[in-house]
Amino acid sequence: RILFGPVAERVGIDRLSRLAMLGLMGGAALIWWNVAGVSSFPGLALMGLSMSCLFPLAVSATPKRVGGRHAANVIGFQIAAAGLGFALLSALGGVLAENMGLEIIGPFLLAGSAVMFLLHEIVARCSAQPA
Repeated sequence: RILFGPVAERVGIDRLSRLAMLGLMGGAALIWWNVAGVSSFPGLALMGLSMSCLFPLAVSATPKRVGGRHAANVIGFQIAAAGLGFALLSALGGVLAENMGLEIIGPFLLAGSAVMFLLHEIVARCSAQPA
């Protein structure tokens, strides 16, 4: 997270978020591809590196997107949604793996990261348009 602070100032929050989410999808694709036993490790490392900056970037972009007046409330909702999402998505991944086998984890991670990228793009476009 510390390394991404200066990068965010140079590149911009939205662009860095997009790059991190693309890295997340690339890591998930490596885990799914699993061409050799060792290809999952770089995928996992890429996913971890990419995910390390996403939540801080989302929180720091909130005042710009919703205005300073509502930023504290929205950040509270973001933190609550992160905790709920962590619990529910982890449980869903476990249930899928138990019922369908561990091979489902790769597609599950890729689908989840693609949905996150899509939702980010929708929010970025909506916040760029004047109210």
